[in-house]
Amino acid sequence: MNEQNEYTNNYEFRHRIHIRSNDTYIRNDPSLSVQAFINNFSFPTSIDELRAIIKEGSYSLETLLEDEETGWTVPKWAKQGDIVFFMHARTAITKITALTTEVNREKQFLSKEEYETMNAWLIRAKKLYQVYGGKIMAIGRVTGEGAYIDNRYGEDVPTHWKSRIYADIDSIILLENPVDLSEFKSFITLTLGGAITPVFGKEFERLRKLIGEKNRLPRYVEESVSIPVPLRDINRYNWMEIAGQYRRSFMLEIQFRSFYVNYLLTSLGDRRKIYRECRCCKRTNPDSYVDNVILFNGRYLSVEVKLNIKTEPKLKAQVIKYCSVEKCYLSNQRPDFIDYTSMYDKNVLIIDTYGVYIYDADKDDVMTIFDLDKLTNMEDISSLRRVITSNLKVPVYHSNNMSSIAIYKTDITQLNTDAIVNASNTRLKAGGGVSKAIFEDAGFYQLQAECRKIGRCDVGSAVITPGFYSTAKYIIHAVGPKYIDGKHNEPQLLYSAYMESLKLAEKNGCHSITFPLISTGTYKYPIDHAWEIALQACTDYIGQNTDYKMKILFAVMSDQVISAGMKTLQNISKD
Repeated sequence: MNEQNEYTNNYEFRHRIHIRSNDTYIRNDPSLSVQAFINNFSFPTSIDELRAIIKEGSYSLETLLEDEETGWTVPKWAKQGDIVFFMHARTAITKITALTTEVNREKQFLSKEEYETMNAWLIRAKKLYQVYGGKIMAIGRVTGEGAYIDNRYGEDVPTHWKSRIYADIDSIILLENPVDLSEFKSFITLTLGGAITPVFGKEFERLRKLIGEKNRLPRYVEESVSIPVPLRDINRYNWMEIAGQYRRSFMLEIQFRSFYVNYLLTSLGDRRKIYRECRCCKRTNPDSYVDNVILFNGRYLSVEVKLNIKTEPKLKAQVIKYCSVEKCYLSNQRPDFIDYTSMYDKNVLIIDTYGVYIYDADKDDVMTIFDLDKLTNMEDISSLRRVITSNLKVPVYHSNNMSSIAIYKTDITQLNTDAIVNASNTRLKAGGGVSKAIFEDAGFYQLQAECRKIGRCDVGSAVITPGFYSTAKYIIHAVGPKYIDGKHNEPQLLYSAYMESLKLAEKNGCHSITFPLISTGTYKYPIDHAWEIALQACTDYIGQNTDYKMKILFAVMSDQVISAGMKTLQNISKD
């Protein structure tokens, strides 16, 4: 009884000290919007673990009795400012009793000193349980981000807790009157099989009131507001404001995806369509499922969603499964699939509640590229698109280390190059399809007026005009041949149209150029033959100009056309 009073007196003293230091510490803090959770900690279950904590000098409960701040296991979704209610598990006594039995059974294998030390620790643990067992006995505040930490006792020593996610907890106060489970089990059900029980909304208000009726609470608890995330009010117009403010408060990935990430991805992608739970197939590995796939700058980009990547120690091993896949099925309902030719096959976009990241398979590295705190309007979305674009690796199947050729599935006006090529007619008038899109993007009347000044362009030749409102500095108008039978000089004229365009680009200081597949529209040139000539002309140009850097892109919209082009480009690269 005297020893129990000693513990009680100690925590009463600690309580008074903590309240004073706590009030000073947060005197200027505003009201806090927080999450809260009960951390239901127990006791070691094996002699090896008991030996490890004896060597360390204290176990969980004693750490709370001795320190105002400590590192402690937290859920993945914990953020700075969240409140922790520390509870000594009611079932801890069964583990203490079982371990006492095991120590006595193994007495003959232990030294006298080790046996006596273990026995003393177990006796002390029983006495502490009599005071705190089955009760919320302390409160603390999360002050650091969660991070994965390996088993501090070593992998050979199993611990009685499974989580390896830790965060710094400070401002810990001991309750003068611990609150027993029987007092709050009517409105809070403890998580079975786990140490963490989320406490939010009305449950938080009731638990705080219950504890406050028996104890003096620190101000960070008194002034806290349990975040009432207004999920029903979030829509495509206000998600950045509402969900952005509370995104770190989502306790489940599905919440984060539904009320934040999905809106972000529809804003980032070329279209609003998001593909979910897409099956990735490799011959050498079992199938895996990536969270999302979006169309981005004409290619399909895999997206993985997490709450906090710092709590994901096997993240790289997971996302590399989505790289260099042979097929990716976009839907379980239909056999729709894409292959590596239309994907960013070396990258995965990763999003958590803190930021946006790019995984680079070649470097096996996750790079931070954007802080989501800076995402507040559509201009920021545009900035994020540019940052993502600059960090993605577009598959290039021909390169001489300076110049390169790549094929995109996209609208030709969406690629940012020094020059874009308009597949023109001899009178340089705007046509339909791609030509019409280029004229409208640049400013129809301004570009048409410039073309009238030039007047005419022969088949197999090219002329150049300013880009006007286009993102390209120049527009090159190349005239390809109408296909008859391939025996009327069509291949030579088509080859010449590409070569003349490249020469004009170089003459005007361009180092990047985007082509359509010239002559394949209304001029009826066969797709396979058109690709052979186009890519041969480009590779010949690169070979003839090894001291001049030229990035050559092709923009096409058809899956069949891009597939034919990739096969032709691969064959040329092998040669």
